[in-house]
Amino acid sequence: MNEKTIKNEKKLARIFRPKKPYGTYIIICICLVMFLFQYTLNIDMIRLLGNNYELVQNGEFYRLFTCMFVHADILHILFNMIALYSIGPVVERYYGKSKFLLIYLVSGLLGSIFSGVFMTADSISIGASGAIFGLLGSICYFTYYYRATLQGILRGSIMPVIIIN
Repeated sequence: MNEKTIKNEKKLARIFRPKKPYGTYIIICICLVMFLFQYTLNIDMIRLLGNNYELVQNGEFYRLFTCMFVHADILHILFNMIALYSIGPVVERYYGKSKFLLIYLVSGLLGSIFSGVFMTADSISIGASGAIFGLLGSICYFTYYYRATLQGILRGSIMPVIIIN
């Protein structure tokens, strides 16, 4: 084996070794706590933290970030957390915790900004869908880049999640 092959094998071993997806679990916990606050304490998190076009235009930019942790009802949080639970650990394992969190947060922020383009003055957007689609996009890139090693994982486990969402 030459040095390049050995170096490549070490890189692949580091990328594909099992890691605990703590970042995914933390985000799921934050979303669940926000949801529980909303329904047990009767706090209107949607109005308080949702992405509202007028309020963001008036300087409440934190809403672009906070809206990705707020969900409307049980089905909304259920589907988003199932998607995050199935995709998050994969992204976190391949990219690492810090890059996973960066991908999640930047994708969520971009999703919030882009949803603002289509919002009317009185509409509100919430949910983790933008961030989850960013994770799915990063997996699509990763599986394409390492297609020789992964051999069909995109078709087998990732594509159904993309289609369902």
